Amino acid sequence: MNKATNTAQPKAPEKEAPTTVPPPAPVAPPPEAGPPKQLPKKILLVDDDAVIRTIYGKRLAQYGFTVATATDGANALDLLQADKPDLVVLDLMMPKLSGVDVLKFIRSQPRLRSIPVAIFTNAFMDEMAQAAIEIGVQQTVIKAECNPAKLIATANDLLVKKQTVVVKPPLAMAPAELKRAEQDLEAVEMSSSIKSRQDFLRDAPSIIVDLREFYKAFRQSPDLKARAERLDALYRKVHFVTAITGLAQFHHIALLSGVFEAMLFELQRTPNLITPSSLRTIAMTLDFMGVLFAAAREPAVEEPLFSKVMIVDDDAVTNRVAIFALQRAHLQSSAVKDPLAALKLLAETHYELVLLDIEMPVMNGFEFCQKLRAIPGYEKTPVIYVTIHNDFESRAKSALSGGDDLIAKPFLPIELAVKAVMHLIKSHLPQPTGAAESEPIPAEPQHHAPAGSRSA
Repeated sequence: MNKATNTAQPKAPEKEAPTTVPPPAPVAPPPEAGPPKQLPKKILLVDDDAVIRTIYGKRLAQYGFTVATATDGANALDLLQADKPDLVVLDLMMPKLSGVDVLKFIRSQPRLRSIPVAIFTNAFMDEMAQAAIEIGVQQTVIKAECNPAKLIATANDLLVKKQTVVVKPPLAMAPAELKRAEQDLEAVEMSSSIKSRQDFLRDAPSIIVDLREFYKAFRQSPDLKARAERLDALYRKVHFVTAITGLAQFHHIALLSGVFEAMLFELQRTPNLITPSSLRTIAMTLDFMGVLFAAAREPAVEEPLFSKVMIVDDDAVTNRVAIFALQRAHLQSSAVKDPLAALKLLAETHYELVLLDIEMPVMNGFEFCQKLRAIPGYEKTPVIYVTIHNDFESRAKSALSGGDDLIAKPFLPIELAVKAVMHLIKSHLPQPTGAAESEPIPAEPQHHAPAGSRSA
């Protein structure tokens, strides 16, 4: 029996042998342990205009992003402290707390500083955009030239550069399917553009009425606090027009509205720049916007404003400021101090706009303008007088001497840019479209006149 026991014991290890067999080939790990899942990327969209937030937010969400929206800079700070997005799309031109302020906050926080940021900017706010670039942004987007498809492409590009997982549509599709999806997106955006045009044309009469009413309320403000609030209301409406006409591809309206928006933003930041000259420019711009709104109903090809501007002034400082102002409007300009040399150059090279000082040696501005009108091709070229004369007599005399407008020295550069863009667009209209739909707005306060009366 002992032998049987001794015989059985050597067999025991054979029964336990399976525990020494090498483990089976590794099983593929569960999805959670593998590469990152295609989770929707989170975008924080910061814009103070509700319509723009809705349009872009809806498209981004349809494409597969998770979208949070902030109504202003302060709201953006709250959302950033609560959650970390994968991308921030940030409007620069917001009152109270600007996009630059929000960007400074993002880059100052260790938890947030690596987030890519795309800024919505105005083409005429070069200084603000440059300040943002110096703080650190990955992409600048001209708001008046943007649409949801362009913003989606920008978002995907920035997320790829950050080496994050792109949202599900690109990764989930084969190349052929992706191409068809991109074509479908282009078709949808074309349809969206058509709808935006239809919506704008439908709402244009009420928009221009609102703009005019906001301006009238602003110039009749009883105190500084009310004036600031009413200027903000006017700015916000123009800000909306810039974006919505860009979406609708009314390029001339978007261009004028963009430079006008930049002027109003500057007046908000520096109220002492509000002068009779700037008030007159605001009134004229709103009246001309009414003309453009009406002209938009007629099919026409909008010509690009690749325009050359001649500045004729014997003051070198004024010339430098004028050149800077026109550069902000992306216009080429030449400055000449000698009126006779300027006339010779104008005869040799065609210019689409002339900025003209009144008090000059050899001949004054009125005499210069009369000689200019005698040069073939300059019969209707817009002329803006740039002068220290800001009284009614000079305005009346300028009209009799062939001038189209007047701006007083020292002028606000962005105001000159508004006037230049306005007169260049007017010169590109296919034909006169008549007056605006309502009575012209008084340029200056008329405290004892009826609300609808005209100023002298």
